[in-house]
Amino acid sequence: MAKVSIIGLGYVGRTLAKAVSEIPGMEVIGVDRSGKARDAAAEYGGNYEITDHMPRIAGSDVYIVCVATPLTNGYPNDQHVIAAAKAI
Repeated sequence: MAKVSIIGLGYVGRTLAKAVSEIPGMEVIGVDRSGKARDAAAEYGGNYEITDHMPRIAGSDVYIVCVATPLTNGYPNDQHVIAAAKAI
C-alpha cells in the first residue's frame, strides 16, 4: 500500500484526493489548515482521511502540494508553496 499525502484541499486538491483514493492500494491523507477547505472536501466525498495535523503525513511515500499561487503585482505569490514545503 502506498501512502499519498495531498497538502491543500481546495478545488484541485480535493478532486485529486478523491481520484487517487479510488485507486486500489492507495492510502490518501488530505491536509489543509482551513476549516472551510476541510469541510468542502468532506462534502465532496472520497475515501481518504482529512486532517489539519501536518505530523500525520510523516513517512508518506508521495507528497503532493496543491496550494494557490495568486499574483501580487504581476508576480506569483508563492508563500503558500514555501510554507507547505517547509512543513514537509
